[in-house]
Amino acid sequence: MHIAGAYVAAGRPDLAAPALQRGLALAEKGYGPGDLRSCGVMVAMGSLCASFGNDAQTLDAARAVLGEALRRLEKSTDGDDQLLRARALNAYAVAHHKSGKLDEAVVLYARAAELLEALVGPEHADLEGVLSNHAEAERARGNADSAQLLEARARRMRRGAFSVV
Repeated sequence: MHIAGAYVAAGRPDLAAPALQRGLALAEKGYGPGDLRSCGVMVAMGSLCASFGNDAQTLDAARAVLGEALRRLEKSTDGDDQLLRARALNAYAVAHHKSGKLDEAVVLYARAAELLEALVGPEHADLEGVLSNHAEAERARGNADSAQLLEARARRMRRGAFSVV
């Protein structure tokens, strides 16, 4: 996965996807498809496609791989698996959001935020990102009041992250 991250950082997400596909094949062969390391590669692949994809085919692929990762992670109660599940839910929501499936996206963002808050607490930086995404989806649905509440909470978290104690 490290080479894929390097490709993304270099502005070449088109090269990252094949690297992640090779990584997934190796992880599933070595560890088995249900292993956390395999699911981690799937979440990285799906997140990459959801973040950088703008066409229906790429977003469909993101939803497919993230949906499968979530199915595999659903059975686990391990904390690391649940953190990965929260990140997968957020990426899955992003793919739905960018595909115009806003009703599904807001439900997924809410689930991701609830799980993430339970795992890492109400002030974690990852939670701020999920809340911001959720606000964007609510605004796109025409729910300005909900969007404003989510944005206000995310802003408070951002300010808190930079405050000096």
